[in-house]
Order: sequence, then structure tokens, then C-alpha cells
Amino acid sequence: AHRVVGQTSRTPPQPAPAAMPEVPMWKQGRLAKESETSKMIYNYFLKRNSSYVATIFAIAVVGGITFDKIMDSAWRAHNKGKLWPDVKDKFGGEE
Repeated sequence: AHRVVGQTSRTPPQPAPAAMPEVPMWKQGRLAKESETSKMIYNYFLKRNSSYVATIFAIAVVGGITFDKIMDSAWRAHNKGKLWPDVKDKFGGEE
């Protein structure tokens, strides 16, 4: 067997890991306790990649439909009197 220079045949003993405090000293008092609402949102919508992606898609679809309806309403309000439903009676439209 070939030996690499500087490597010994036996590994040195590893020190036992020190007991870790629950929260590091520098973090104590800085983080607020999580609310039940944020825990619920995380557990149901963000914990797994599949539920996270589904949440993003649902928000995008609902947001897109909402934005479209708001912009359509604003367009109709801004152009009131100029759109076909408003002027069709003047031109004898049957639509």
C-alpha cells in the first residue's frame, strides 16, 4: 500500500463534542418567540418544496386574476362613454 507523505496510519483521537447551549449567548434576547400563526404558515405552506411551489402558483394565479379585474375596472371607469357597450345604442348595434 502506498502512504501519502504526512499521513499516519492511525487517526488521532477526536475530542468529545462540547455540550451546545440551546441558544448561543450572542443571540439570547435578540430573537422574538415565533407566533403560532407563523408556525402554522410555515408548516402548511413552506415546509415541503411541493407545498411551497403549490403556494407560489396559487398566489400567482389569484394575484393575476385580481390584478386583471382591477385594471379592467379602472380602464372601464377611465374610458366611460367611449367603449362599445356605452355607444352601441347610438349606432344601432345589436350585440
